[in-house]
Amino acid sequence: MKRSFNYTGRKDIPSGTIKIRIQRSGTPGELPKFSAELDGLKELDLPEDARVYVEPYVGATTMRFPFGKVTEITVPADTALTDLDAGTSILFRVKIVDESSDPCLIVASANQLRPLNDNDPLDDRRAILPVRETADLGEDLWSLDIKPDLGPELVINNGIPEFLERLKSDPLIQGLILPHALREVLAFIFQSEEIEDDAPWVEAWLDFASEVSGSTPPDLDEEEDEESVGAYIETCVRAFCDHQRFKTMSLILNKEAANV
Repeated sequence: MKRSFNYTGRKDIPSGTIKIRIQRSGTPGELPKFSAELDGLKELDLPEDARVYVEPYVGATTMRFPFGKVTEITVPADTALTDLDAGTSILFRVKIVDESSDPCLIVASANQLRPLNDNDPLDDRRAILPVRETADLGEDLWSLDIKPDLGPELVINNGIPEFLERLKSDPLIQGLILPHALREVLAFIFQSEEIEDDAPWVEAWLDFASEVSGSTPPDLDEEEDEESVGAYIETCVRAFCDHQRFKTMSLILNKEAANV
């Protein structure tokens, strides 16, 4: 019998409470799996016997994995993503469900969670700019794919040998791409009328902008003139470049390579 759910009074789970990673073996034909760190749920004011479900999804296609109870997290034996297109961006939901009520009551949830990964050249703690490799760029080397509901992805051409590895380690490549990506994403946030101000990805990016610039971002709910918004974006980009020291680090690596 299919259960119905009551969403009344549902709490939002802080995204920092949950850590999800996708694991890819690299073996042709082997499906990716995922892991989820959920022990932080015990610190929240949630019913102890409430059930925990993790739902990876792509578009309207969803899978559901039971992870035991809030106070007793149990990892499923198999977390292979059998029903999802592994070549696309996989997002996750976490639901805390009180199954003792009728209908079942979703007491807390977190939505649109991006998995943590090592392919985030801006901030791998929160995966605010995940990287996707594709062959669809033709002669272009990289582009940004920004969806109002899901946020940005840095798309790179997988026809370039070791491009991803160089992006993660070479300050010259990083300096040629990341400041421009940062500028485009912030401009989209402040200029687009399609996004919701409280979307998790928007909050994460504004937090990052505040951290890197040391100043408070313009209020999205207020009318800000284009000049002040543009000045704030450039302040963020300049501060980001100063912090990463792209030129200095490139010169140091070139000098070290020349002395080998």
